[in-house]
Amino acid sequence: MLFPFIPVHRNEKWSRIFRLVRTSLFICIVLSAVVPIFHWLVFLLPSHKAGFGPENWIFLCGMLLMLGLYTVGLFFWLSRIPERLFPGYFDIWFSSHQIWHVLIVAAACVWYAFMIRLYRWKVSNQYKCYSV
Repeated sequence: MLFPFIPVHRNEKWSRIFRLVRTSLFICIVLSAVVPIFHWLVFLLPSHKAGFGPENWIFLCGMLLMLGLYTVGLFFWLSRIPERLFPGYFDIWFSSHQIWHVLIVAAACVWYAFMIRLYRWKVSNQYKCYSV
């Protein structure tokens, strides 16, 4: 938790190591969504009595949209576009870091909205949890 606050920007070697660790951390966060999708596809979906119902579409759309936003944000952050293509023009506004933050917050909001929608669907349909 304290790793981001270590003043490594003064040393070239540690700055590269820090960037590698930080990039690996963000990639792992994006890939962590694979576990719920895998669990859902392998264990929950085949045992569902009604097949591929509306709640499954809600979950799948929310997860894919969230993953897409995380991935696009990670692309901007790693590639440093647009400031790499136009040096000096995006130093204050619309830098890759700011675009990354907007996309990460949007992904979290999308996930929250889809989970609220899924919850409302389950409550309105008196969804019962069946044992597998």
